[in-house]
Amino acid sequence: MKNKRSKANIQAKSQHKAASSPATIKPVFSLSKVGKKALVAGIVVALVGYYILTLADPSGQNWAANLSPFLILGGYALVGLSIVVRDPSSGVSSATNPAA
Repeated sequence: MKNKRSKANIQAKSQHKAASSPATIKPVFSLSKVGKKALVAGIVVALVGYYILTLADPSGQNWAANLSPFLILGGYALVGLSIVVRDPSSGVSSATNPAA
């Protein structure tokens, strides 16, 4: 009787280990293609904003001083948006996504 139980436990454990192998686990989080493009664009826009900030005069009264904060914050917004955005063809059904 004890031998039958131990064989059943061993089989159940081996099936559990096979089901949880690293090859079958899908990534929980990854950026979509659109998200990757938005991330790169956000980083570039922020870097351009920082470069234009170096052109600002000390009193902050020229075009560079007025434009650079918008570019820097816009770049940060694009980086944040890139984390949230999904591909339009991600396969989400209309039942779970009423906007589609």
